[in-house]
Amino acid sequence: MAGLSQVAGRAQLAGSGADAAALQQLLDCPEAQALLGDDIGATWWGLSFGTHRKPHVDERRPGVTRVVSWRLPVAGTTRSGVFKFKGVLRRYVWEVDGTLEVGGTEIRTRSCEVVSGS
Repeated sequence: MAGLSQVAGRAQLAGSGADAAALQQLLDCPEAQALLGDDIGATWWGLSFGTHRKPHVDERRPGVTRVVSWRLPVAGTTRSGVFKFKGVLRRYVWEVDGTLEVGGTEIRTRSCEVVSGS
């Protein structure tokens, strides 16, 4: 049953476009490419979960219509890892910020800086 809810959640995430915006940050980050290799993308193995919803009253800001917080397994040609990201949909554009974790290395994807590890 958990597998079905994971698939349904991933389908909702994919339908929103948030995953594409988040993955674009990985593709635009040379540090992420150095860790994962080429052909970076989401994988269907590994635990993927999160929330995709309308903002709560305390989160409402002008133009924000959706909020996402997700843990997404990712892989390239050489390694795999976990991409944890949060984002808001503001005026039809996703603003995403996340952390890629590969082994003991963490990269903040918005700034493309290594924050821990090698």
